[in-house]
Amino acid sequence: YLRKENILHRIQGYVNDLWDLSFESIERKEGIINEQILGGRLNFTARNVIVPAPHLRVDEISLGYTTFHEIYRLELVALIHELYGVDFPVAWNMWAAASAVYSDKMYQLMTYLMTHNNMYISIDRNPSINHGSYDTMRIAEITPDATDYCMGIPPYVLPKSNADFDGDILNIFCHKIG
Repeated sequence: YLRKENILHRIQGYVNDLWDLSFESIERKEGIINEQILGGRLNFTARNVIVPAPHLRVDEISLGYTTFHEIYRLELVALIHELYGVDFPVAWNMWAAASAVYSDKMYQLMTYLMTHNNMYISIDRNPSINHGSYDTMRIAEITPDATDYCMGIPPYVLPKSNADFDGDILNIFCHKIG
């Protein structure tokens, strides 16, 4: 009986060591999740404060000029290149100039992209603990204010994310297909 108990005690010690090693590898910023899986950086993402937009459908959102300008920079540069017949360095310079100061011409390009393509983004709130708190929404509006860092969202989708309009921030993940 004592021999079996001693073997079980040693096995439990090995399990405890394995448990500690597993959690050490994922719990800090330098853990395996951040270093190996996420790669340390996510491109084409943003975070915006949410504001009510009751006129939007349940699957639609509105984004501000600056957020759209940043997460769809590749599409905007390609559109500038195609429509204006300029080289890519010139297109990049035009895009960069519109990030410093509001450009009505860039806003028109953004609106063109939005209306001629089904542009979807995914949104979630930290921590994402509720089932269904990660939503995919269609961009329905772009606000022309370069200082607007808000995302308009229909109020009826907030309970899934356990969010409200008291300054909550949602994460935005841009879908790149093509």
